[in-house]
Amino acid sequence: MDFLNQSPPPGYIPGIGRGATGFSTRSDIGTAQPVADQLPGPEGARDDPDSTDTGLLGTNQYTKEDEEADDIYKQIDRRMETRRKHRNKRQAVSKPETLADQFADLKRNLASISDYDWSALPEASDNTGKNKRHRQLLAQTQRFYAVPDSVVAGSIVDTTRTAGSIDMHNLTEARGKILKDSLDNATAEINSDVRPETVGGIEDSDLSDTLLQYSASNVGDTDKTRKLIESVLKSNPAHAPAWIALAQLECSVAHTSKAKRILADARANCPSSEDIWLESLKIASKKDALSLAREAVLSLPKSIALWKALVDAETDNTSKLQSLQSALQQNPTSAELWEAYADHQDSEENTKLVLRKSVELVPESAHLWLRLASLETYEVAKSVLKQARDHIAASLDLWIAEIVLDESQQQSQDILNGTSFSALQNLSQQGVMPSRKVLFAEANKCIEDDHKGAALALIDGLQKHDSTTKQSPLTDLWLNDYNYLTNKGYKELARLVLVAGLTREESDIDLWHELYSFDQENSGDVIHTLESAIAYCPDESMFPLMLAKTHWANGYPDKALEVLKQSLGSLPDDEDLWLAYAKVQTDTGALKAAAETLKTARTSLSTERIWVRSVYVARLDNDLEKALALVQDGLAQYPNSSKLWLQKAQIEESSGDSSSATKTYMEGTRRCPKVAALWISYAKFEKSVGTVGRMRAILDNGLVHNRDSEQLWYARIQVEIAAGNKENARNVASRAVQASPKSGLLLSESIALEPRTQQKSRLVDALRRLDNDPNLLCAVGKTFFREKNWSKAQLWIERAVKAEPDNGDAWGWLNLTMKHSPEVTEKERTSLIERFIKADPRHGIIWPAIFKDLKHHKTPKVELLQVLSNTLEESNRNNI
Repeated sequence: MDFLNQSPPPGYIPGIGRGATGFSTRSDIGTAQPVADQLPGPEGARDDPDSTDTGLLGTNQYTKEDEEADDIYKQIDRRMETRRKHRNKRQAVSKPETLADQFADLKRNLASISDYDWSALPEASDNTGKNKRHRQLLAQTQRFYAVPDSVVAGSIVDTTRTAGSIDMHNLTEARGKILKDSLDNATAEINSDVRPETVGGIEDSDLSDTLLQYSASNVGDTDKTRKLIESVLKSNPAHAPAWIALAQLECSVAHTSKAKRILADARANCPSSEDIWLESLKIASKKDALSLAREAVLSLPKSIALWKALVDAETDNTSKLQSLQSALQQNPTSAELWEAYADHQDSEENTKLVLRKSVELVPESAHLWLRLASLETYEVAKSVLKQARDHIAASLDLWIAEIVLDESQQQSQDILNGTSFSALQNLSQQGVMPSRKVLFAEANKCIEDDHKGAALALIDGLQKHDSTTKQSPLTDLWLNDYNYLTNKGYKELARLVLVAGLTREESDIDLWHELYSFDQENSGDVIHTLESAIAYCPDESMFPLMLAKTHWANGYPDKALEVLKQSLGSLPDDEDLWLAYAKVQTDTGALKAAAETLKTARTSLSTERIWVRSVYVARLDNDLEKALALVQDGLAQYPNSSKLWLQKAQIEESSGDSSSATKTYMEGTRRCPKVAALWISYAKFEKSVGTVGRMRAILDNGLVHNRDSEQLWYARIQVEIAAGNKENARNVASRAVQASPKSGLLLSESIALEPRTQQKSRLVDALRRLDNDPNLLCAVGKTFFREKNWSKAQLWIERAVKAEPDNGDAWGWLNLTMKHSPEVTEKERTSLIERFIKADPRHGIIWPAIFKDLKHHKTPKVELLQVLSNTLEESNRNNI
């Protein structure tokens, strides 16, 4: 194509397509711009430098397809931009936050800080290296050294020792005191939290104490603290707490004269600050204190504290009275000033006159009324208290004062109780009814002041108020009060709660039982309490039984029989009373009388327990024929009584009739298969007349009916141990633990069969699993016992006794351990016997067989404890 000979298109400029714009002038461009403006297309398309629709290759047409394509590309661009933003956010979250990021928001907030805030910021500490030598020298002056013992000993003054001698006990105490002071200083340093950048936010009332505490805990920071306070005063000279802090700082470093000058400047800058005047008086000398106090009250005549300081500064009583008169002229309604004025009167009559005037001007002060009433006669005091209540209707103290006043005049308890109830009714109507805790606290104060009648009146009034307002069971409410006061240690007040409650609920068994328990624990008059309980609760057999037991324990069996006999007159159908009456007769050796008593009981009641006791008494009397006849009659009425079957078998066994005993055991276990004691007794009987295999078979048969009986499993393990089959014993113990995993007894026996080296670790795991089971605690003690570590053995067995005091075997192990321990004193052994008798244990593995043995019927419990200990020691020796 011969385009060189053709004419150029409109607006063509040679070289401009190759970027040769630098060689073009405005005249060279010519009409290029107007021609471009005439090109077709949408508005703005010609301005796009990337557009391909202009220039040499352009079509000079912008179609609808081009517009749709542009929209599509724009949508793609927007979507890619969105994805890029999300990716940047995820990367920002995954990156660790830098220190600059953490303070970015704080930096932005700096734009809003005012000029005043900028000026209040303190100077930053110098952390550069230019003052490094200065800081090192300062650190050297702060070094601490241990005080030599000779210096400490030299500071101890003991006139009873000779010169040159050292009391090591006092020396140790002195060193301990020094260590305590060091720890206190360290604690103060840790607790002080004064940050210079937050001084502006500290409350004015706290600034002085905070800054002084900071400087006191860091002696080397005194200069820094001084600069800090001075910077506060520079920005705000009227800041009174800062002046006080600066003065206290100087006093702490023994610069008292400088502190006085500082406070003088403070008074000039803050003449109306009461605290500055008081601080000035605190460090002023006696010579200057009086004039300074007079200047202070002239400056602040309404300040009660400054007037009291002036009174303290005066040297004679006349001047004090004159100052107080001047103070009252300025502050006639100040109760504090009136009280001080009354304190300085030289006669009781003048004091009364002052107090009468004070209650006229300050009628809302209950303390002034109470003080005036305490100086008046009884009738006048009653009138004064009534006038006081007219002005102060919501004061509990005024009512209590009237109750105490009545008690001092030996008024009856009913009058005191009535006043207390009226007080609570009045306060309740006023809407200011005090809480129970407040009333209990006031009642306890009355007891401490030896006003027990007033305390009882408060409790009685509260309970009477409860009766008129509460809907819930009142006994439960009062028992909760009793438990609360007991836990608080208010024992005497707690008893008054029970006594007051029983005046309204005379026949409440729970209240009487709690009162009996309280008197028993606190060495009260238990007999009087129980006699009162019997009088108010004649249909309750529990209290006669308790009273009879108390008489029996005190060594008066005749009184116990009399109490039970009287109770049987009103409660002839009570089984417990008949059994207790027969037991007292049996224990005193009156077996014939006990048999007659039980015969009468069988006629009126004929219960299973009475038949069992009747057989027991006949066996004690060694009348086996009568015992056998009784047991057969009893089984005729109670054929499923395991105890009667067991007694019958034991009687036949004692008579030498083995075949009948075997038949009885078989019939008893058939009728009562769930009673472990019957199976165990049957197995022991077969061992005495047969073989070990027969014994195993009986126990296995019993375990079929009682899979989780720990007594049967224990007996089964002991059979294997006695036969010398330790491997079989381990297998049986393993099965026993699986059948009864919560049994501490079986688990302890299983661990005892393990090698010695593994027993302690196994016991620790078992204690964690079963939460300190008493049998496991005793097992740990037995482990130390075998190692002859008596102190640790005693410690662990003592824990077992406390956890389960009804376990007689644990008491036996404790007695055995204390018997071997050389560190145990005779007093501790006596205490053990007393605790054992009081606990009166009834359960265990070995103990029940000992104390229930007929041959031990008359043996004292103390001797039975020794028998138990000997049995346990023999058993332990055989198992080693």
